[in-house]
Amino acid sequence: MARHHYRCPLRWADMDAFGHVNNVVFLRYLEEARIDFMFRLAPGEGSESFTGGSVVARHEIDYKLPLVHRHEPVLIESWVTRIGAASLTIRYEVKDEATEDAPETVYVRAETVVVPYNLAEGRPRRITDEERHFLEQYLDQPEKAPRGRRRAPRGMSGQLRLADSGEAADLAAFLGRLVHYDRAAAVRLQAAAGGGALAVFGRPPSFEVLAVRAARLAEPLAAPLDVTVSAGELLEAVDESGAAVTVPGPVTGPPWTGVLPPRGGWSPVPGLPAAEAVRAAVAAAVAEFRARDEALPPQHRTRSERDRIGREIWSRTLGDTELPLRAAHAAQSLGFLRPVRTPVPAGAPDASAPAPVALFASGGWLRLSTPYGSVATRRPGALAGLAGIQVRPV
Repeated sequence: MARHHYRCPLRWADMDAFGHVNNVVFLRYLEEARIDFMFRLAPGEGSESFTGGSVVARHEIDYKLPLVHRHEPVLIESWVTRIGAASLTIRYEVKDEATEDAPETVYVRAETVVVPYNLAEGRPRRITDEERHFLEQYLDQPEKAPRGRRRAPRGMSGQLRLADSGEAADLAAFLGRLVHYDRAAAVRLQAAAGGGALAVFGRPPSFEVLAVRAARLAEPLAAPLDVTVSAGELLEAVDESGAAVTVPGPVTGPPWTGVLPPRGGWSPVPGLPAAEAVRAAVAAAVAEFRARDEALPPQHRTRSERDRIGREIWSRTLGDTELPLRAAHAAQSLGFLRPVRTPVPAGAPDASAPAPVALFASGGWLRLSTPYGSVATRRPGALAGLAGIQVRPV
């Protein structure tokens, strides 16, 4: 197993009032080592790995000893502890190597969850076979974790077995998208006793919708589950190869986690265009926003003016429904509107085929349902009231 070595220079400005390197600065040191590993060393080994971009989903860092300024660089040793379908974990030690006169000195131990990102499409992506082959050269899984599984972070409360590895990979991709939009994102998990699915609720900022992803379970739960957790920690705890996820410890959720759409009472709403037309409407709206933004004079290209244009475009409704275009935009951005890969031939009914894109209403809520997930939003006129809202204990 190889380890990447990066010798990081220390700068006088890195020290704080206490005379040692500030705790925040260490994150920049780790970033330098990570970039040297992923963006310089990988192509140098004959791979174009990660040249398209990546985002950080989570940092965990333990400070062991103070580090003071000096002329000699400090060694940052990096390696990979987990390779998932759409994320990886890098572990580091910031240290001085042992010499004849002194033992090894470790200043910081840390790890980072990294999500590969498609900059052109503006969304997370899966790790390619070429990238996986490169990363496996630096893979060293924790000693106490079974092969193919990551170490559970502190505070974990239990493991769920998913239906298959594809279900785990889709869950990881959904969480990666939520973390991209909000690195401090929380999700609420719900599953009924005896039920076969885990419902994952999230709220991507700016879209003003709730996103729901159902993950099929391999076996029914003996007891109900209802907990709010960190999306980043849950992403880190997804074991794609083992088709399992370890539920992190609970967190204090944001206000939306206590106000979810109703479980029942949903009725179909007519007038929604076909999935292809919905995707085309979202693409046209994105193109219109970009064109209008580029046409703004420099003195008017402000955040408030861009927000005004966005509100005008995304508040438009789809077809003959009340569904705002922003809900379809959220579904597209979260990967819910992608085409179904296993179409059913005409005239050949298949009970296992994914349901088409459809719109439902219940009380003050609208729900856009797709084979890959749903987005829910308040109906116009229901925002100021409490119609259709169920407040549930967190």
